Amino acid sequence: MIRNQDTLKEYFASKVSYDPDTGIFVNLLGSCGRKEGVIKLVSYDGKSPRVSLDYCFYQASHIALLLTFNRKVGRYEQVTYIDGNRTNLRINNLKIVPTQLLKQSSTKIRGVHKRGKYFIANISMDGELISHRYDTKQAAIKQRIKWEAQL
Repeated sequence: MIRNQDTLKEYFASKVSYDPDTGIFVNLLGSCGRKEGVIKLVSYDGKSPRVSLDYCFYQASHIALLLTFNRKVGRYEQVTYIDGNRTNLRINNLKIVPTQLLKQSSTKIRGVHKRGKYFIANISMDGELISHRYDTKQAAIKQRIKWEAQL
């Protein structure tokens, strides 16, 4: 596995061509033991599309960002798709987001946030943090409003 960013970019640039406007990867002549042409992307279980090069699979979105901006996706970062369509690999549809922001989903209600499939309502009363878990966002908001009325 190649770890150096410059070497990685050279490797991909020698194997594939990427068009940022269309999001299409093209296999260069003679590389990977295949003929020149559009690369078929592989996707398993609805995950991000991957490109197969030299018997290894690479995330297509990561290669697109590396070839276009010379930017490798960091350890604590993740690529998101602005329109939600993972097959749309146009460069204007890709966005790098810190994983910390993806884990803590905001409900835009103070004291209510989402953790996994549950909604958590928090409040600090008399120097003590009170926290409860709810199945629905509405139930968590209702509890938070009830607590605020007690203050």
